[in-house]
Amino acid sequence: MAVELAKKISLAIEKLEAALDAATGSAGVSLAHDEHLAARVEAYREVARRQKLLAGDLQKAVARRDSREAIRIGKLIEKSSTLMKMDLEHIVSSIRLLKEGELRSAA
Repeated sequence: MAVELAKKISLAIEKLEAALDAATGSAGVSLAHDEHLAARVEAYREVARRQKLLAGDLQKAVARRDSREAIRIGKLIEKSSTLMKMDLEHIVSSIRLLKEGELRSAA
């Protein structure tokens, strides 16, 4: 059960990385014009990279049956995910507004 949960966490982190790639790919020009937004997206890429490392550590802790370490790592992943989730909605709306502004100015 715990091994499956650790694998699901790793998969979720991979999906997060793919979503960040997709968001920056579709908003590439917009991000170039908004340094603050681009910096935040890059910060989330780094958080996702670190979460991926933690997920690997989590799988090792589960394999060792070290529940205390597994819980500690799980909480680290959860807290960083919560912080990202709180801000991602704002990032998505900012990208949408930037794209709409670009479309209006191009028309």
